[in-house]
Amino acid sequence: MNSASPASLPGSSGFVAVVDDDEQIAAALGTWLELSGLRPIRHASGEDLLQAVDEALCIADPQDPTRRLPLQCAVLDLNLAGMNGLELARQLRARQMTLPIVIITAMSREELERYGPPPPGVSLLKKPFDLDALEQALFRSSSAA
Repeated sequence: MNSASPASLPGSSGFVAVVDDDEQIAAALGTWLELSGLRPIRHASGEDLLQAVDEALCIADPQDPTRRLPLQCAVLDLNLAGMNGLELARQLRARQMTLPIVIITAMSREELERYGPPPPGVSLLKKPFDLDALEQALFRSSSAA
């Protein structure tokens, strides 16, 4: 891994939200994040993630629900039922401006135009994407510190 590796994130005892309604993609992302030393937590929808986090972007530890850990970053699918990935990114940005967020999509550039641009600092990756590109997009802010 390069100098922007997930393991170098400050407070690496937190969670990484993976919001994707495709079980295979969510499982693959979860495995990669675990191999990178992080703790992924999957959510099937944006509403599910927002319900799980509080205003300080903390989430209950599945192994100890009395313990709340920070949300370190988020990987969001764009095309979700209900709230789409851009709407979710805006909600997360409203809670924490510096949260690393990557939106992933299989949509063409023409299809993406109807959603508008992502919020500032939010990366957009086209499926299929290279894991190095995901790593760079998620963790570039931690490597600058």
